[in-house]
Amino acid sequence: QRDPAKRWPSMTALVAELQPDPRKRTVWPLVMSAGLTAAALGGAAVWILTHASDSQSCEVEASARVRAAWSPDAWTTVREHFAKAGRTYGDAAARQVSSALDAYAAHWVRLSSDVCTAERAQPGSQLASLRRACLDARLDALRGLAGLLTTEDKPPFVDHAQEMVGGLPDLGDCSDAKALLASPEMPPRDKVAVIAKLEVDLGTAIAWSRAGEYARASTDLDAIARAADALGWTPLRVRAHLALGENETGQLVSARDELLLAGELATGSHLDHDAARAWRFAATDAGYNKQTDAVAVLVPLARSAAHRTGDRTLEIDAEIATGRAWLRLRNYKDGLATCQAALASARGLDRGEQIDSASDCMIEALAPLGAFKELEPLLATRIESKTHALGADHPKVADLLAVRAQMEMLHGQLDLATKDGAASLEIRRRVYPPHHVKIAESLKVEGQLAAARGQLKQAKKLYEDALAIANQVQPEPLTLLAALHQALALISQASQDNASALQHYEDGISVMRKLSGNSSLELAMLLLNYGQLKAASDFAAGLAIIDEAHTILDKLHDPRAAIASGAMAAMEVDAKKWPEARTHAEEALAHPEVYSPDNIAELTWDLARAIVETKGDAKHARELALSARAMYQKLGPPGVEPIKKIDAWLRR
Repeated sequence: QRDPAKRWPSMTALVAELQPDPRKRTVWPLVMSAGLTAAALGGAAVWILTHASDSQSCEVEASARVRAAWSPDAWTTVREHFAKAGRTYGDAAARQVSSALDAYAAHWVRLSSDVCTAERAQPGSQLASLRRACLDARLDALRGLAGLLTTEDKPPFVDHAQEMVGGLPDLGDCSDAKALLASPEMPPRDKVAVIAKLEVDLGTAIAWSRAGEYARASTDLDAIARAADALGWTPLRVRAHLALGENETGQLVSARDELLLAGELATGSHLDHDAARAWRFAATDAGYNKQTDAVAVLVPLARSAAHRTGDRTLEIDAEIATGRAWLRLRNYKDGLATCQAALASARGLDRGEQIDSASDCMIEALAPLGAFKELEPLLATRIESKTHALGADHPKVADLLAVRAQMEMLHGQLDLATKDGAASLEIRRRVYPPHHVKIAESLKVEGQLAAARGQLKQAKKLYEDALAIANQVQPEPLTLLAALHQALALISQASQDNASALQHYEDGISVMRKLSGNSSLELAMLLLNYGQLKAASDFAAGLAIIDEAHTILDKLHDPRAAIASGAMAAMEVDAKKWPEARTHAEEALAHPEVYSPDNIAELTWDLARAIVETKGDAKHARELALSARAMYQKLGPPGVEPIKKIDAWLRR
């Protein structure tokens, strides 16, 4: 048909319509489609298909179907598109895509040929029909990805080629007889064409998402999920909601509803592989959103669902997700142990994708622990392997260089950090447009380096440049925005620009509430700093802000609640609010491990005065004052003035 709207949406839909109802099948499906094949391949094809052995003719048919989705001509087009992107690694990325899609297509042909042979040997076989439906959906996904790569020449496709190919659904699911038979749900015959089109659209939308084009993918995925719900065919509903949830996770927004729905549908229909993926992403999402109780429930679900599939790669993925969930909850010990075990398992299977993912998990665990000795060789190995596989100026290499720069900076290796930070920024400026979020991230690292050298004016300029870019990015990079506002607040405070500091604290707190709600540790620490500064101009408001921080930390059972108590005690001593000061000083000193020696000395001295002013035990107050005096003596020159005040107080 000249009018595309009048054509079949896909070869899958056409072939499915030509096949008879399995319940009424009296001839082989191949005979029914011989006319189609002859028209496509010429008269000789009829002889091949009717005289060759079953396995040979099945393979010919499968090869013809897969070539309609991915062919040498398609590969040539992809290579041309990748070359237009102007990336030095464009040709290598195109070859990697070709190799991966060739392997996927060849695997599909083998599985499809097996199913075809089984269908001929046992017409009407329920298992064969289920496998065919599964493989048809996988071919539609391949068609969607290949169609996107051959019709669009977007630079992000070159940068994210591996992720896009990795987004194809696992063909191994179509070989799991136990799982397929447990969910004997065939597509409704009157909906086959619609489902086939949605499968192609879903593959395309997933490819956009994997390329980092989350906003563009979001609209399509939402529409596909709604259409799948209206059709009511569970396998498509699961895949659509799972893809929508993954896309939302990529945007660092809560994907809880979509992932829980996908997990519930998949579990209820015995779609074990999809259930394992849904619960895994849900556990990670709960960790990102600091939902401790949800993580405790979802981690066992993710692990058990993966174990039920018998697929070791899914089990490793579940462990990596578990490790990351613990890390987001600041349970670094358990997170590190889980990531280490996952990395060992991945190396045992020699699965490159899982090795990379587990290695990144290890980096995320070691960085906050300051374990530079263990982190340094791991980062070096990752940088070397990515450079070898993708090229020295690939953005993934830039990401790793940025992480290493931050680690080197934390360990005082500023020269090395400067070199790696500059290299990362240079790669990103070559690859990305000027207002890309990755440029902002690099400028933040440069700002941190300037601040570490004491160059506050330069640091402020770099942070402001980064913030100007981040404010233009959609969807909002909330984590980056919160970090930049906090950095600018501290820089402004150090420069005695309190008005600017207060504004950045307020903006940062607003962003943090969007990012992690009203009860996160990160919000509490921002409130604590903001409240102390605010109190200088508005005592009551500052105290209320710190009290909110204290409430959050107390609910989290975080010992740093004592820091909030100490801050309130110091403010209340200055305001001569002695009963409140006494209570808060006692709370603070119950956790001396969170304080430095000078803070403990000050709090002890504050408590001594508060006890006397509230008619408490004067003898105990005197003992506390003498203890504070001894602590100040150990501090050297900084303790001279406080000792004079304590001595005068003791004489009185």
